[in-house]
Amino acid sequence: MRNPTPVRAATGALAAVVGLLPWLVTGAHLPHQQLWSGDQGSPPLALLPLSQEHVAEVIALHVTAGALAGLALRLQRGRWSGRAVPATAAGMLLVQGIAAVQSLVTVSGGLPQRTASTVYLAALVALLLGALVAGTVVLALTAARPRSVAVPGFALGALFLPVRSDHWWWSALLVGVVIAWGGLRSAAQVTGAVAALALVWLVPTAQTVLDGSVGNWTLLRFPADLVGTAVDVFRLRVTSTALVVPPLVVAAAVGLGGSLLSARVRR
Repeated sequence: MRNPTPVRAATGALAAVVGLLPWLVTGAHLPHQQLWSGDQGSPPLALLPLSQEHVAEVIALHVTAGALAGLALRLQRGRWSGRAVPATAAGMLLVQGIAAVQSLVTVSGGLPQRTASTVYLAALVALLLGALVAGTVVLALTAARPRSVAVPGFALGALFLPVRSDHWWWSALLVGVVIAWGGLRSAAQVTGAVAALALVWLVPTAQTVLDGSVGNWTLLRFPADLVGTAVDVFRLRVTSTALVVPPLVVAAAVGLGGSLLSARVRR
């Protein structure tokens, strides 16, 4: 029996709500806004942590929702039609759009009338659009029938989990489990595994770049310095053996070991 479109939309909406939980359980108080004038008093409630210091977190909330929605579809693979992914995405985007609008209105309510405020709001809109696209792409990848396509999507979801930087091995371990689940029996599956390992290398670097450049209020006022700092941070982080090699080794070892074990069990 195929589930109707409203059920699939509700699945996407529920995934979006669950994706927001890591932020909501903190109290959902809007982060400090550098452009707000005067005493900000008690922070207002916001469904998203919109701030130049929380760029990676905003993206993570959307990516997590996309991975959860894709997982829900995979678990009911035989019960949905080709329209299930668009319907699920629509439900997810509806909830995320409401959260985005509410948060933008909250931020704009305290901004002074000046050019810097307009630029800041435009940057936040760009961030939200990018996060919405990222979450939708992850949903499409994780719901794809070939596991080789789904593996990079689930890897993204694992890498954006809200874990502390010194607990990186959790994400690496999960990526390894995803690679083992995807298998290494064909060229397509190996390609998916390589893509997942590339994400283990690049995603933490991108998060560090966002925190070290866009998250720096002083640099935001000097675009040329911002770009230069971002490039420098990227180069240092992406070539750091101490930071790059351990998670790659963990993910590759778990993925290869799990794949070999799975192949042996099937014999």
